[in-house]
Amino acid sequence: SVQAQRSGQPAFCVFTDKTLMAIAEAAPDDEGELARIPGVGVRKFNRFGADVLAICAGQEPTGGREGD
Repeated sequence: SVQAQRSGQPAFCVFTDKTLMAIAEAAPDDEGELARIPGVGVRKFNRFGADVLAICAGQEPTGGREGD
């Protein structure tokens, strides 16, 4: 994953496979839906939430928050 490469971490350190599957199955439309998915904690939500929602909506991710 691009975010994992940017942070120098393996992809599973961004979200576990289980969390990624839950995101794919839920296909969240908004922040509230994404935040309720197990494995999406506050820090990951704040850092990756906008990109995850963009991907779920079929859009290009913005690349995370400024300054990250």
